[in-house]
Amino acid sequence: MSTHHTDEEQLALLKRFWDEYGKSLVAGVVIAMVSVFGYKAWNKSQVESAEQAATLYQQVVDIMVYESEAALSEEQEATLNHVVSTLKQEYDDTPYAGYAMLFSARHAVETGDLAAAKEQLQWVINQKEGRDQEIVARIRLSRVLLATEGDNATAALKVLDEIKKPGGYKASVDAARGDVLLALGRTDEARTAYQAALDEARINGEQRPVVQMKLDDLAQPGQKDVQEDTSAAAEKSSDEGQSGGDNVNDESAEAK
Repeated sequence: MSTHHTDEEQLALLKRFWDEYGKSLVAGVVIAMVSVFGYKAWNKSQVESAEQAATLYQQVVDIMVYESEAALSEEQEATLNHVVSTLKQEYDDTPYAGYAMLFSARHAVETGDLAAAKEQLQWVINQKEGRDQEIVARIRLSRVLLATEGDNATAALKVLDEIKKPGGYKASVDAARGDVLLALGRTDEARTAYQAALDEARINGEQRPVVQMKLDDLAQPGQKDVQEDTSAAAEKSSDEGQSGGDNVNDESAEAK
């Protein structure tokens, strides 16, 4: 007997195989194709969405940069509100929505609408779009709460306490914490927070003169005298160093 199947036997085997596995194979192929093309379509949609959000955000930036030079017109106010609202509602899954809300909150503070600023900053925090956005929003919200009429210092401190890893924002967080603690009457802790902010700023090569002024205002009488003496000694040393430098230059000129 031949070990090879006849054409009829091969056809029968193929039909049996198709009856058993054909539909599942086709379904698998279809699912695979849908997945591939679906991913490509989704990816394209994501890119297009990000590009549209970026375009809208640029409008916000343009308006806010103009505001630094002059008050916004009614038309600009309307445009700003519309664009920010669009980003918030239709592009909330992009970082541009959060950045736009931070700009909008700043504008609200500058126009005295602290309630709107609080709402917008809280929205950014709730979105959890990115650690940087959340930290900046928490710092600003703590200041808005302090500026809002009523006893809000405890709430402001709680907002800051939620920042577990401030990273490069540590100096700003400590400075804001100092303001909140001072409002709570916890002067010693406020002094410690301001000092921590200054120490961190120096590590980063930054200057925080406003924080230094706040710390100086909290200095105890004896400490204040020491700080003033230290500052005077530093100025004297700087003057003497400058004078010495001038003498060196004079001597060099004479040698020539």
